[in-house]
Amino acid sequence: MAREGHVRGSRRAPPKDGTRVSRPSARRPTSAGRTRKRGAEPDVDAAAVSWEGAGHRRATRLRKAGEPDARRSPASGRTERVRTAVDRTAADRTAADRASTSWPTGRTARGRAAADGPGASRARGAVAGNADGDARPGRGRRWFGSRGLRLRRPRRAGAQPGLPRRPVPVHIHRRRLAAGLAAATVLLVGVGVGTWLLLSVSGLANVEDVTVTGLSTVPEQSVRDAAAVTAGGPLIAVDTAGIARRVAALEGVASVYVRRAWPHTVEVNVTERVPVALWQNLQGMFEVDGTGLAYRRAPEPPPALPRLVFTGVAPQDPSTAAALAVLHALTDPLRAQVATVDVAGTKVTLGLSDGRSVRWGDPDRSPDKIAVLGALLGQPGSVYDVSSPDLPTVRP
Repeated sequence: MAREGHVRGSRRAPPKDGTRVSRPSARRPTSAGRTRKRGAEPDVDAAAVSWEGAGHRRATRLRKAGEPDARRSPASGRTERVRTAVDRTAADRTAADRASTSWPTGRTARGRAAADGPGASRARGAVAGNADGDARPGRGRRWFGSRGLRLRRPRRAGAQPGLPRRPVPVHIHRRRLAAGLAAATVLLVGVGVGTWLLLSVSGLANVEDVTVTGLSTVPEQSVRDAAAVTAGGPLIAVDTAGIARRVAALEGVASVYVRRAWPHTVEVNVTERVPVALWQNLQGMFEVDGTGLAYRRAPEPPPALPRLVFTGVAPQDPSTAAALAVLHALTDPLRAQVATVDVAGTKVTLGLSDGRSVRWGDPDRSPDKIAVLGALLGQPGSVYDVSSPDLPTVRP
């Protein structure tokens, strides 16, 4: 007895009215097998789709020929295909293959299809495709290959599985930072207090000696008296700034440097003023240093230094600055011949020890003037004018 529906390789009984119906030729449902390269694995998805497409074409031809494979639904009025045994087998196989490539949900979809049977496979096909359980491509889910697509959350570099790193709250971080700073402050204060007590109370670092260096004309006892360092007291308690201030106030002292030489000595290094000229005023003869300060009275007899014969010698005076600049630029043999220095504004005139005079002019271009003056002094004359070194003159 022939079963309703078409099975490949079987013959259908002719209709009772004698009408001859053309039967479609049994062709292979797809050409995927023929076009596939030799040795390559078959494309399961393409084969299933081609098989299903062949079933649709065969049902369409039967429906057009008036075969009982198509019937009209009384509810919708549309013609619906009657699924034969071969169609149901193809649909079950297609749905199982499609479900095997679906999103991973614990066990494989192909295993579920084998365990649940054809009915469950058709039900899943209806969810994934249409209402008939026909899992057609392009409808419902999208498939991602024969083995499916497995997505994993990327793991951070260096992180251990199962041990996520929890961020430290901001308030806890601030508390830790404040605690660290407080501990460091307490430690530093404790070390400082302990050191002070050790050096001041224990007597291990008391003052036993005061050394004075750099003296030439200033008496050493004057420096020690001005320093007023108490022997036997704590070395750490010595006021070095106060000692330097008192010693610098002495006559003839330019600068002072005081330091503690652990464990028992105070060192005082003195830089004396050096006289470069003499200046006569109503109080007497004074020595003048390189800054223009008349700092102390000259001894008797006075040293062989040039004498400033103008008034108003002071550190901030322009005439004093011009005279000292010229004296500083002269060579030692030429400076030894200078007896007096007179300034009118900033024009300097040098009086030599033999009675001749040199009109120097401004302190600028002093090297050129010195070179010219060395040759002019060999010529007879009384006034040598080098204020313009390019045009020097000699007057008798």
